Amino acid sequence: MGAQGRLFYYPSTRFQCRRLCSMLCLEMQCEKPPMQNTQLKSLHSHVRSLGIDSLNTPVSTSFHLVGQEKAREALGIVVDMVRANKFSGRMLVLSGPPSCGKTSAGIAMARELGERIPFTFVTAWEIQYGTNPSKLVQTLPDNAPQCFNQSGHSQAEIIDQAVRKSILVKMREIKDTYEGEVVEIEAGSLKLRSRKGTMTLCDVPTKDISLGDVVYVEGKIVKKLGKCETRYRDNDLDSFRYLPLPRGEVHRKREKISYVSLHDLDHFYSDRLRKEVDAIVQRYMEKGLAEIHMGVLFVDEAQVLDRFSLAYLSKICEGASPLIVLSTNKGIMDHDVLGRAVVIKMDALGEK
Repeated sequence: MGAQGRLFYYPSTRFQCRRLCSMLCLEMQCEKPPMQNTQLKSLHSHVRSLGIDSLNTPVSTSFHLVGQEKAREALGIVVDMVRANKFSGRMLVLSGPPSCGKTSAGIAMARELGERIPFTFVTAWEIQYGTNPSKLVQTLPDNAPQCFNQSGHSQAEIIDQAVRKSILVKMREIKDTYEGEVVEIEAGSLKLRSRKGTMTLCDVPTKDISLGDVVYVEGKIVKKLGKCETRYRDNDLDSFRYLPLPRGEVHRKREKISYVSLHDLDHFYSDRLRKEVDAIVQRYMEKGLAEIHMGVLFVDEAQVLDRFSLAYLSKICEGASPLIVLSTNKGIMDHDVLGRAVVIKMDALGEK
């Protein structure tokens, strides 16, 4: 039986072996590698931004929105104004047919704004029928007004919580800190040394602190940073982190910046009224220790909202409030809302 009729071909010479190996390697290189990182964590996890450049010109990439060039350009201008804190107290309506990318546009706005600017995403069903909040009215009378949803919680209360989640407070605080090498330990006191002097601190915890440690003290908190280099020994078997002697004075004033929303402050001052929280923030703003940055409140499926909720949203826009974005797939909307809102129309997606 000839070589062509054999089922298996066995190379007989060294040249044929090399040729066969090169053919196999060529076939392996021609094969397409398996696709990696193609699993979606959620429906919109692949959306990273609006897909616009620095000039608000839409670009075509696989990790951004597809199509809707005019809407993306308009949303890019809105994002720039929100970053500059110049678009608060306004209302924006995203109008378009179902499945045209309104929810994706909202998520792209959130990714474009980043983590510093608050973006609250709620659906109209949560406002109308509740989200089972912690404090509910257990029993409602038969003649309860329509402003209460089926969970017994006021629609205005749910809207207020969402609005206050979208308002960020940047608070500055000057704190006294101490940093140095521990040279003396007594009951409830530490003596610290730096390159420009020494200082004794009283009423501070001394647990797990030893001589030669470099510590950072803020209030009643003592943080051990490491061991001073002056205590280094060649035969030391302990795995310490050796640090140089701190420069400057032992006592320093440092500015601490914290970001918190008004909703978080409401929980912190749970025994006070919401107006008192606003008064505290206003007092900090007058002293120059706090700044307010308005975020975005995105309400999906806004066509479900009744006239009570729409009227309350319109009333909120008259004061200090974040940008309220209403996503709807129906043209029917309250005339008062349309009178003060900016409408961005999104077209239906084609087959391409």
